[in-house]
Formats: sequence, structure tokens, C-alpha cells
Amino acid sequence: MAEQIPNFSEEFFYFCQVCACEFNEPGRLFIQVYLRQSYFHCTGCTRMCNEGVKTRKINLTCTSIHLCAECGNRYRRMSDLLHHTCEHYGPCPFLCAFCHTGFAVYSVLEAHLRLRNYILELICKNCSVAFRGKICPNVHKQLLTTGEFYCENCNDGSRNIEYVAF
Repeated sequence: MAEQIPNFSEEFFYFCQVCACEFNEPGRLFIQVYLRQSYFHCTGCTRMCNEGVKTRKINLTCTSIHLCAECGNRYRRMSDLLHHTCEHYGPCPFLCAFCHTGFAVYSVLEAHLRLRNYILELICKNCSVAFRGKICPNVHKQLLTTGEFYCENCNDGSRNIEYVAF
């Protein structure tokens, strides 16, 4: 039977291949490991493995690994940090043409526009006529709280709804 080596290396975390994908973060370097005569406990799922990867220890309980150089705020995702830096250095470079929300990362704008492309079935608050429209996600949240969905005839132009014919 294979022998477990306790605390195989104090300076490394050991992961199975599945958990390595979950814990992969920017800047983290993984080294392939295959042990013939011993095994290790995966840091992620605690299963016993004889192959996987190892990586230098960083604090896994700290979910905020990206640090803002200006104010010291910490963010889990790099895209969140980039969006935050727009507060320090000016408007975000990628704007939604419909709601004028700024995005620091183009792929986040693309995701925003994909959500916007869903056609919603709505009812006018003023005349109770059913209509269809496309609305940006953040505008949709605001309108849900107020319930102020207006058809094309009742809209005063202040709502960012793209009307779609039946």
C-alpha cells in the first residue's frame, strides 16, 4: 500500500487535477506532480491523490487578491479592479450605447449586451397594453423596483427601452 507523507512540503499546496482548475488564478504557477510510492491530500477536496499539481502557498481564505495601488482596496477578480480604477483615473473606456454604463473590460461589455438582447414581454403601467422590448440589465433592475414600464405610445423618452414588434 502507498504511504502518505505527512506535510509533504510545507511551502506548497497540492491539488488534484479537478481542483487545480477551480483554484487557478492569474499569477498562480502550477507544477505537475506524480508520486509513485506515496500520496497527498488535495488541498481543495481533501481526497488522497498520487498525481496532480503543486503551487506555492498563498492565503486561500483571502478572496481579495487584486490590490488597488491608489487606495488599497482589494478585489477577487482583475476585471473588478480594472472597473474600480476607473473611479480614480476617469471614465471607463467601453460604453454601452443604450444605457451609457462604462466598462473597464470589453468582454464585460459584451456580456452586458448579450443580456440586453433578450426580448422581454412587458405590460405598460399607464395603459396596460402588452409590449415587447429589450432593456439593459441595470436599467431593468431599476425599472423593476419602480414598476415603470411604458409602451412606445406612453413613454416620454426617458426610459431606455428598445421596442420590438410582435
